[in-house]
Amino acid sequence: MLRSTKIVATLGPASGDPAVLEKMIRAGVDVARLNFSHGSADDHRKRAELVREIARKAGRTVAIMCDLQGPKIRIGKFRDGKAALQPGSRFILDANCKLGDDERVGLDYKELPRDVEPAVGEVGNVFLYDIDDLTQIVDENLERRKSELPEAERMVAASVDDFWAWYTSLEVVPLIRALRGHAESLRQMELEKAFRRMQHLSDDDRQAIEVLTKQLLNKVLHEPTVRLREAAGNGKGPGVVEAARYLFQLDPPGSRETKSE
Repeated sequence: MLRSTKIVATLGPASGDPAVLEKMIRAGVDVARLNFSHGSADDHRKRAELVREIARKAGRTVAIMCDLQGPKIRIGKFRDGKAALQPGSRFILDANCKLGDDERVGLDYKELPRDVEPAVGEVGNVFLYDIDDLTQIVDENLERRKSELPEAERMVAASVDDFWAWYTSLEVVPLIRALRGHAESLRQMELEKAFRRMQHLSDDDRQAIEVLTKQLLNKVLHEPTVRLREAAGNGKGPGVVEAARYLFQLDPPGSRETKSE
């Protein structure tokens, strides 16, 4: 009977016995396949010679197919042992990923990103980016960040000004308090001297003079107080504070204790 179908048999440990191999060839094996993924070169050479010898003995022609091992590309392990991929979702083959998840997984073929043919980028729904593309993206992002630099500098400068105004106010507020306290002490001291010289004044007169001197004091100190607060906000605070302390002989807080020690 004429056969149009060829019988291909993969040779393995069981068929390594010459008697078994002879039965296979006499039964009709046309092609003996040697799987080069397993075994050594010497093993495959001996097995090929055995096929030739038995085929001649059986009076048959048997071809030998050498199945060469191609490159193996294996994905890595998953953090939870598995991953559930959803239709249409994005999944990344990441050569640097150690434990995968539902979004990416590692590869044992680390050179894969560099070995992809440029023509792959022409396939539909395939987006191929090389180092030059990534460099361009980095450069574009860098330029965009540089364009935002003036605004960032403005924000930093404004924050510095706000901080400096707050810091300066820490000195201005105690100075205003000290200035008013110093002026009030002088007002009371001079008022007591005047009342001792003017014993004939009635209580109502004394009260009227008391109110008048307070009003005068407030009017005199109003403008300096306003100017001191303005100086705290425009950066002139430290110089104005020192000048005011010098003019009114107001010691900084704690200086009297230091001098007395």
